[in-house]
This record gives sequence, structure tokens and C-alpha cells, in this order.
Amino acid sequence: MMPTGFRRARSTVLVSVALATVAASAASGARGRGSPLKIGERAPDLSLQDIRNASRGLDDFGEPRALVIVFLDASCAAVGETLPRLESLWRGTRSRGVVVVGVNSNPREGVVELAAHALENGLTFSVYKDFDQSVKSAFGVTRTPQAVVLDERGVLRYRGAIVEPASKEGEDDGEPLRDACLAVIAGKAPPRAEVAAAGCLIRRPRAPRGRGVTFSEHVAPILQRRCQSCHRPNRTAPFSLLTYADARANMERIGEAVRDGRMPPSFNDPRHGEFVNHQALSRKEKEILRGWVSAGGPRGDPGKSPPPIDWPRGIWGIDEPDLVLAMPREFRVPATGYIDYHYVDLDHEFPHDTWVNQIEVLPGNRRVVHHANLYLRLPGRLGGGEVLVTGFVPGGDVTRYGRNAGILVPAGSRLRLQIHYTTAGSEQTDRTRVGFVWAKETIRRRMRCLQLINSSFEIPPLDPAYEVRQEGRLEKAAVGEALFVHMHLRGRDMTFFAHYPDGRRETLLSVPCYSFDWQLAYRWKRGAKRFPAGTRIVTVSHYDNSPLNPFNPDPSKRVREGRQSYHEMNYGFLFWVADGEDLRLAVDPRTGRVTGRAPAEAGGR
Repeated sequence: MMPTGFRRARSTVLVSVALATVAASAASGARGRGSPLKIGERAPDLSLQDIRNASRGLDDFGEPRALVIVFLDASCAAVGETLPRLESLWRGTRSRGVVVVGVNSNPREGVVELAAHALENGLTFSVYKDFDQSVKSAFGVTRTPQAVVLDERGVLRYRGAIVEPASKEGEDDGEPLRDACLAVIAGKAPPRAEVAAAGCLIRRPRAPRGRGVTFSEHVAPILQRRCQSCHRPNRTAPFSLLTYADARANMERIGEAVRDGRMPPSFNDPRHGEFVNHQALSRKEKEILRGWVSAGGPRGDPGKSPPPIDWPRGIWGIDEPDLVLAMPREFRVPATGYIDYHYVDLDHEFPHDTWVNQIEVLPGNRRVVHHANLYLRLPGRLGGGEVLVTGFVPGGDVTRYGRNAGILVPAGSRLRLQIHYTTAGSEQTDRTRVGFVWAKETIRRRMRCLQLINSSFEIPPLDPAYEVRQEGRLEKAAVGEALFVHMHLRGRDMTFFAHYPDGRRETLLSVPCYSFDWQLAYRWKRGAKRFPAGTRIVTVSHYDNSPLNPFNPDPSKRVREGRQSYHEMNYGFLFWVADGEDLRLAVDPRTGRVTGRAPAEAGGR
């Protein structure tokens, strides 16, 4: 049980995370501006960023009997040695009203590194990012690992080491943090209020250097590579970045998003897998963009700009569709409020087996369509034969299966859309469409999907890291195409493992900070990932049903599988083709229907 004074964390919109600032707050005793808190002084409300890119303050942690804030660093070996003790402290005292949170102030580590560090060390307490080091500075913390303890009134009662080495051989190490925590929840003063901490010095952030950086020569190429696929007309991003004027007008937003690691959206641990559609900014690119912003956004010589990319000007990201299916009627989205998932059957039954090469789900109103998934309802299996085909998600791309490849839609199949709408402050309407391009060349490879779906879990109330596992087997030798993760609002992380027949295990993908707002696919370079027959694919996921999850609909509820976002889902998808497959199917490009077998030498692979 959590303490009764533990208030539900407020939800914060992802769009514009505030710069971390020290808010005005009453403090007991005189304290100079900018000087660290002294023991016995009350902490101000300080701003942090959680792994879901939501801005959080100390008041979001409610009114615990003791709030333990531990400063961590993924690159510090001394931190790793203390993590088991921190997790033990959290598990052993949370029922007594203690809240433990981790804070990372290292300017060279972002939210993904912070979340990955917590995941690989099995931490179940929440972790946060202190981007501008205002929290570290307010508490006078200089090293990792180091901790502070606040009492139920927010007064600083302890600052210092987590573990203190034994002074004599044969004695156990001291645990001053645990001693302080237990004293505070008992209403007593800690045995020692301050204990010197050894460990790694927390680096100060380096001011961005913008000397000589110009838009034309340095910034424009980065925007083309990383940003313009979304930041252009008729796409999901809220503003365009095609021109200097566009970038200059949004300069501060660019600087903040780059500093916080929110753009381009990236949620996977880069140490596991190489994905062609996920290329986070390099350290050098971040320095260029932040330096350009700090320099005031100089344009430079326009003649040094790269030629503009000839982006598609139409509404479709795929080739001109052969078939377009629209929702039977408009859906009205209210100005405010919560909207359950909307399910709509598209009015079309495929008259024959059809090979499809490209698909796109096209929102009618991007202001209110958060994401939409397209499911294939197989004939004769209504209610139990739905297969995910593709979807629309913020930051995602359209589905193209490449030359000589496609999916087979069996005769009699129908389609269903699952749409998540969000409100926009005024009543809106939407009529989403789906476009299909039939296969135009000989089909040699059929795209398949291994669905890893667990629907039998039950997440207890208040559980911060409930684990769910699922596995499937590849009976044929396969070439991996892509992975896709789908959970709802309590989803915290998902990791894909491959267990090979020879006993090896490989981490294929780790998404340590899953975001319901950005449900992205992870595509390998075509032909780069191969699996022998008999490979087991396993997913391990965690769900945060605690009050500290800012998007949790109700942490007091026991949560089961269900279609609405206040339920949960545990879906992992592996898209693959059979290794060495050559179907040699000739198709009619006007209908996608098979017309016969192609000669062995026809077409390319």
C-alpha cells in the first residue's frame, strides 16, 4: 500500500517540456539566492523530466513520509555498486511511506541512456533527468552516487553517501542513507545529517559554441537528414523546417527539443540493433544545432546551402493508390474530454487473393488523429483472425515492401481501423482513408508477421514495474524486416530477445522508455538480419501502474488486457520473409491478382 497522502501525479502534455527552473518557495531560515539548501531548510519545488518526456515537480511525488532522491550516472562504476542496495531500500520501505527516485544530472546522458541504465539494472523506482542541473545545485550535490532525504514537510534531513566503507576489517559497510531514511519515517533526526560521498564528479554542462556556425552551411544539411521528413506541409509535425525562415522562427523550440533529446523522436537503446529509420542526432549534430541557436541563428551564405529535397507534394506518401477506402462516415471529435478507441470496419471485401506492395493510412484531420492501426480480418475467422498490417503514428513512415515483395490479402478478407483520437480545443471531424498499391512486378517474397501477444496478464494496483513475457517461434529460416511495439498508457519498456538453436541469445531491440505518443516501427536494413529455423523470439515488458506515471488513468485499478487505452495491451510484432524464398508469382498490376508462374530468370531479387 502507498501512504494515504500520496497524491496522483498530474499529467503534463508532451509537446513543450518546460525548462527546469527553481520555483519560489518558503524556506526555513535565511538562505542566499542560488546557494545550496542547508540541513533543516525546506526544499523549493524543482522541475525534472521523466522518461516519458513529461515535466515533473517535487510536489508530484505527493506527501511521502520520506522522499529519497538519489543522484545517478550510467557511466559511473561507483553507482553500479550501490544500485542493489537502493532497490532493496525502495522495496523494503515503500509500504511504510517512503518514495525513492533517481535523478541523472550528467549533461552527456539523455533520457534514453537514463531509462536504459534503470532497465538493465532492474530498478523499479522512477528515474528522472535534471537537464540544467538546477536540482543538483539546489541540494548541493557534487558527486554520484549521492543522496538527499526530505521529510514529509519537504525539509532536508540528510545529504551524503549511500554506503560508507567499513573502518575495520571484518566489519560490514555502513549504510548512512538507510539509517537516515528509517530515522525520518520514525520522526527522529538521522544519526548523521551529512556524510561525505565518494564517487564520480558530476560534470558541468558545456555552453554551446556557435562561432562560425551558419544555417546554410551547417544546419540545413542536418534538418534535411533528420527533420524534414516530418517537418513539412501535409505531415504530422506542427511546423515546417524546409526554409531558413521556418527554422529561424522556431529556433528556441529547436534548441530546447535538441537539449532534452526529444527530437528527432528516439526511444530505443542504440547499443542493441541498427535500424535504418531510427537515426538520433549525433553528439556533433547536437552541438551544431545548439551552437547555432546560441549564436542567434545566423543564415550565412545561401550559396552554401544544399539543394532542397524534392519532397512529394501530394497528400499520399506512397505511389498513386490503386484502391482508396474511406471511413463510411465522418467521426465527430468533441472539443475536450477523453475519447475511447474508435473501431470502424471499412466497406470492402477483397474479391480474390490480392498482392499488395504499398499501404498508407492517411488521417483526414491530423490535429485529432493521434494514431491509427489497420487490421486484416481474415475470412471465416471473424472475432479471432485479426492481423496487424500497418498503421499511422506520429513520426512513422508509410509501408513499402520493396521490389518483388508484398503481403497477400486472402480472398474474402475485410479491414478494420483502430483509431485513437485526441481533442484539439474545438469540435473537429475526421474521415481517415487507407490507400493500397498493388504489386507491379513478379512476387518473390511474401511479408509475414510473427505476433507475440499476451492477453492473460493482470497488473496489480500501484505496481511500478509489472513484468509480462511472451514468446513465439520461427519455424522457417527467416530474414527480419522490422519490429513493432504496442502497449497502452502504463507501458514502460519492451525488449525483444532472439534465442538461437545453438544456445546463443541476442538482444534485438530494447525500448527502455516506451511512449504511447510515438509508436514507431524499427526497420533493419533489408537482408541484414537473419534467423535460423527454430529461433525463439521472446519479449519482456514492464508496466508502470503507479501514481508516478503521469499518464496512468487510475493507479488504484487492477488492469487487464482490453481494447481501450485505459486497459492494456502487450503486443510485439516481428515482420519477416522466408530466407531464400522465390515464389515467382506473376501478378496483374491492375488488380494484384496472380496470373501464373514467372520464369525463373524473370525479374530481379
